[in-house]
Amino acid sequence: MKKSDIIYRYKRQKNKKPERIRSFSAGLVFMPVMMIFGLLISHGNLTAGTSNGATNTPTPTLTPTPTFTPTPTPVILPSRLIIAKIGVNAHIENLGQDENNNMGIPARWEDVGWYELGVRPGEVGNAVIAGHLDTDRGAQAAFFRLGKLETGDTVEIVNSDGKVLLFRVSEKVVYPYDQVPKEYLFGTADSAKLILVTCKGRFNRSSRNYTDRIAVFAELI
Repeated sequence: MKKSDIIYRYKRQKNKKPERIRSFSAGLVFMPVMMIFGLLISHGNLTAGTSNGATNTPTPTLTPTPTFTPTPTPVILPSRLIIAKIGVNAHIENLGQDENNNMGIPARWEDVGWYELGVRPGEVGNAVIAGHLDTDRGAQAAFFRLGKLETGDTVEIVNSDGKVLLFRVSEKVVYPYDQVPKEYLFGTADSAKLILVTCKGRFNRSSRNYTDRIAVFAELI
């Protein structure tokens, strides 16, 4: 082999080396481009798959069934007591029992009190209403003239709904304080009755109580 041939091959190989480097460099540049393009394609495929594929049907919002709340029926209570003959036009308080299990008394001298543990006026049974005879200073209170009522006199009860109940006096009885028939007065009856009760008799200063009680009975007309 001639020396000139060796030199020629060397030069030829030397001239080819940059081409391999350039090809490798081009490959390095091409790979990230394809990787990025591939990511874009993949992302595009995901997006297209979401938009071009079967769309998700939105779940409808269920409207709750409205709950029916019944309107409470207002409780009708006695509101005022009117007895024209003796000048009574009094507010009616609701009374329970005191610490001795006796019927309570009205908080105001000019008021009367209905025993709310019994029946309401106008219902079948004995509806009991009590009132003061006088004040702690001796002035007249709501039932000061209750004893003047006679058989046939009328008594009115005005309810909280404005309805007026009319009663007619049928009987008047005086009981010694310690002999009041509570079971009878607060017991049952076969008709709608109204019983008005107050003090009567002599005032005992030591016990600070009257010796008697008066009860006026009236029937619903």
